[in-house]
Amino acid sequence: NGGKCEGLYAYNVNNISIVQSTFDHNGWIEGYPYLGAVDNGYNHNIYFGPTNTGVDVEQNVIAEASYAGVMARAGGTIDYNLFVDNAVAVSFGSADGVMSTAGGVSGSLIGNVINVDKAEGSAGSNPLAFGQGFVIANTKPGANVMVTGNVFTGDIQNAKPAITLTMATTTTNPSVAVGINDLTISNNIINGWRQAIQTDGRF
Repeated sequence: NGGKCEGLYAYNVNNISIVQSTFDHNGWIEGYPYLGAVDNGYNHNIYFGPTNTGVDVEQNVIAEASYAGVMARAGGTIDYNLFVDNAVAVSFGSADGVMSTAGGVSGSLIGNVINVDKAEGSAGSNPLAFGQGFVIANTKPGANVMVTGNVFTGDIQNAKPAITLTMATTTTNPSVAVGINDLTISNNIINGWRQAIQTDGRF
């Protein structure tokens, strides 16, 4: 993947389920940056490209990724997982630098537990304080994306919000992106985080 490393990479896949599995410390090797396996913002535990459909990630332990626990460009059902020590637990629908899913994404983020205390590039000499729970963008009109019943705790980076609502500034196909639509955030517990929810000012 162009010198980038992932625990799992999926592109143009229909109906992919990852259930009751463990993804730990993928995308980077401490002290041994072989074939691009370095601790940076390009390497992830799980990476779903924007053209996947029917993504289902449930009841997994997803920990210590180089950057994102789940890079979900195409959205999907991402429910009841434990996220530990990822710089970002889930990037949902966001597509900076790559294609956005045309017309927006659907799915849910329900019942997850997020503990984030890892910086981006934490194995290097100049780590960037990070620690985001969910980054959400490009939600499809009418999809009724639910973000509910999640627990966010353990933010020692004190740098980023638990939930960020944003747009992909540098997406390669901005004409088909749709912004944030029909998104419900309810009944979450956000404990000790720098900020609970941040909405991009461009909205």
